[in-house]
Order: sequence, then C-alpha cells, then structure tokens
Amino acid sequence: MTTKFDHILNWTLKDGSHNFPGPDGGTCINEAAIVAAGFPYRGVSEVEDLPDCFSRSVGQFLIGVNDMLPDEPRQLLLPLISRLSGSADTWRVERKRAALIYTRMVGKKADHDAPRVELVGRAVTFLARQVMGRLQAVQVSIPGFGVMPSIQYVCPSESELMDLGRHVVDIANAALDIGRQAPPSDLQLIEERMAAARQSQLETV
Repeated sequence: MTTKFDHILNWTLKDGSHNFPGPDGGTCINEAAIVAAGFPYRGVSEVEDLPDCFSRSVGQFLIGVNDMLPDEPRQLLLPLISRLSGSADTWRVERKRAALIYTRMVGKKADHDAPRVELVGRAVTFLARQVMGRLQAVQVSIPGFGVMPSIQYVCPSESELMDLGRHVVDIANAALDIGRQAPPSDLQLIEERMAAARQSQLETV
C-alpha cells in the first residue's frame, strides 16, 4: 500500500546517480528514499550503495526501473520512498521478493535455483524491452510492387508508458508486502527532510 503524499513533495526523480539533490530534488528513487529516511545523502549507482536497512531485491529493482522509465512515469515511483528504510530482511525473504518481481514483471514462474540478483536483473531487462518498443509485422504499399509484408518498429504510447509505470509500482509494493515492513511514515518529517536537502543545495550554489 502506497502512502498518498507525493503531491506535497516538490521532488523530481531523474535517471542515473547524482552527487547531491538539486533545487527540485533531482535524484533517483533510492537517493530520494535515503533523504526521506534521514540518512546522510549518498549517490546510488548499485545495490552496495544502499543503506543496510533497504531491501536488496526491491532496491536493485528500483535502480533499474528508475533508469528505464521515461521522466513522467518515473515520478509514479515517488510514494515508494517511505517503504524502503527498514525493509531489509533475510536472504530467504529477499529471494521471495525477487521471485515475485520476476514473475509479476515477466509473466513466468521464477526458476527455483536462480539467484536473487539474476531474477531481478531479468525483470529489469524485460522492462527495458517494453519501454524501447517492439517489432511488428505490417503490410506496406510499394509503388511498382504492390502490397508487401514488412517489419515496423512500434514505440509504446504515453498512456502505455504510464500504465507500465503503475505496474512497476504495484510490483514493488507487492514485494515490499513480503517480510519485514518499514515503520509507519511521519509524512511531515519526510517533507521537512526533503525540503532541508533542497535548501542545503541552494545554499551551496
């Protein structure tokens, strides 16, 4: 279950890793969660950069998702920032989370012996293919030759990308519903921490 507070946060999620939040936020989803949790800011480019209390499976998934989604659907991830700190669990739980992420993203049952990192990596790769589009067989009219079969590259529409973003959020929430849960969120405190991070950056400019 997501916390409906994204409308009160002046924070923009961007792709990649960042040295420090910009005036509008300007971080990835995991970096925003670090700020929201009250930790000293750190850039995140791989799972090892996450605080120990962040779920490894979901954190890895969100690193990939954050960079794969275009700007608008990426903002749908923002409510997840309140669910990451305190979500780390045993390797068995993390693997269950990884299996769920893979199954819900790819639509296939996870291999029993596949390691957590591999399962999440496959899920992110599958997402990347959906975002980039697909090849589709079409019929084209060529002067002098008539109608002939061809292959056309079809990109997803804006509404399809937004639906994909919602699907990703649903998957992350379902994975975080397994095992240890983040403590209840103090929304005012989260907003204050994020506002302070933005202000700190403004004062250094």
